[in-house]
Amino acid sequence: MKSLGIKSLGSSLVSDPAPLDLTTHRRPIQIIPRVDRRLALATTTETAIAAAPSIELLETEPWTPPADAHPEIDLNDFVRGAWKILEPAVPFVGGWHIDMLCEHLQALSMGQLDERDLLINEPPGSSKSLVTAVFWPAWEWTWAPWTRWLTSSYKDTLALRDAVRTRRLMMSPWYAAQKGVPWDFASDQNVKGYYLNDATGWRIATSIAGGNTGNHAHRVLIDDPHNVEQAESDLVRNGVLTTLREVYPSRVLPGGCRVIIGQRVHEEDASADWLDREGPTVHHIELQEEYEVPAAATRHPEGHALTAVDQAAPRTGVCSLTHRPHDPRSVDGALLTPLRYSRETIERRKIELGPYAYSSQYQQRPTPRAGMVLNPEWFVQTPQLEASTVDLIMSFDLNYSDSETSDWTVGMLGAVERSAVLPRIHLIDVFREHLGDRRHEEAIGDWILLWRPIIVGIEKRAYEREGATMDLCRRLQTYCEDRNFTCTFEVVIADADKVTRAQIIPGRAKAGLITVDRRSRWWPALSREMSQFPKSQHDDQVDTLAYLIRLAVEKLERIRGQKILLGHSSPIQYQEGSAEIPDWQKAALAGMR
Repeated sequence: MKSLGIKSLGSSLVSDPAPLDLTTHRRPIQIIPRVDRRLALATTTETAIAAAPSIELLETEPWTPPADAHPEIDLNDFVRGAWKILEPAVPFVGGWHIDMLCEHLQALSMGQLDERDLLINEPPGSSKSLVTAVFWPAWEWTWAPWTRWLTSSYKDTLALRDAVRTRRLMMSPWYAAQKGVPWDFASDQNVKGYYLNDATGWRIATSIAGGNTGNHAHRVLIDDPHNVEQAESDLVRNGVLTTLREVYPSRVLPGGCRVIIGQRVHEEDASADWLDREGPTVHHIELQEEYEVPAAATRHPEGHALTAVDQAAPRTGVCSLTHRPHDPRSVDGALLTPLRYSRETIERRKIELGPYAYSSQYQQRPTPRAGMVLNPEWFVQTPQLEASTVDLIMSFDLNYSDSETSDWTVGMLGAVERSAVLPRIHLIDVFREHLGDRRHEEAIGDWILLWRPIIVGIEKRAYEREGATMDLCRRLQTYCEDRNFTCTFEVVIADADKVTRAQIIPGRAKAGLITVDRRSRWWPALSREMSQFPKSQHDDQVDTLAYLIRLAVEKLERIRGQKILLGHSSPIQYQEGSAEIPDWQKAALAGMR
């Protein structure tokens, strides 16, 4: 292990002949072998504890821990050993990305990083949270138990989860053997959200919006500042940014640091905001799930653009710590963690998330939502269908006005294949009319009776009066039962903005899992609305399609299972004897024979 330096945590309370660089807060030292260190501690335990900082001095003056304070084990080796304590049933799968992350976190603790703070953008499932929010604090307390940690997330339960795991690790016999400086948990403050030790170190876990104004720490760690489901909300997202700008910078003790970890979720998220405001002092690690060769690197024989340091584009710059790019990959499309997630798994993730969410969270390349287009060319022609291989489902997006200038009440009929994995959804028919409140029951009920689906989903908007949608479902159920037909009605909650709701469409459409009949009379209006979304005058059909897919993904298997348990074969029934059925509907019915 190379020579290490110590990050200044405050002003010296002990005699220390080694020179202190006040501009960098770093002091080079040599590692003391473990056996010598143990012998030294046997006679100097009381001195080491006495050298711990007082609260008053820590809050007002820089303080330096004892000159011989140092780790006796690399963070990388610590992670490998600690993994078996917290994840005994999950084999440790290492990789260069974990080695690189540990190297940077250790350098931050040791004062060897040129930049003051650290930003980590990596895909979900790369162990970034476990390494950074669980193992790193525990490792630092093996040799610097006086450090204070303020850890946050968008939700307090996530911060508490990691704090509890760290404490559980630190209470294990294995961890006790790793301690270079002895310490114990304080008996009067040892709960999962706030625990401290007898060397004046502590850890507080809270949400970003929690009460953080009264605490100052050496390590201010924020894991996932944004809730992915709320990142599109300007109000919620800007509230997080305001807290990060106005509260957290003053929470850092002299010589301390801030660390933010998480995947990108929006082009104006915390990562972008932090880099815009404080870029030169932030060391930025950015790793993509699928490597993209930088344009400037395509002509380099090794596949890298070995240029000057550029923290705004960390994949193409040279790391100030290692003097090489963070990402050693050179082949376009190479996976970050191929031993964990196969190519098949990643391709399926693209379909499940859609191209925009995948690009943000996995590729760290958020796309401005205003430029998003649902390309009608993604939707392939509906093939010849067999009735025995599909189930019919319906979804509705309601509007309570019969004005010609108002939004439409839209219904969609889909035929969902009975395959177990990623079934195709075939759009069969679209209902689109201006309906007042009193006409919903009859118009929608007659359309349900025409097609006889096994499940009907009806949208409930957040601003609707309590019980309005459920009341309509009950009335529709009675309307159908009076005419000798029964099916399942489900309320579909509009729990996000329209752009976020639409993210369920693109991935499946591009994979050929949504088909349409391009000869139908409803396709021109639907394709036009898709092409202009989200700037189209109306978005009712896009919303309804999103609800239809949600029904197929979230509800249909449960309804199928219930019918099997009840002894029904769930046959699909069609009513085609009426002379009023248009020719295009007859063609659709004929296509399902």
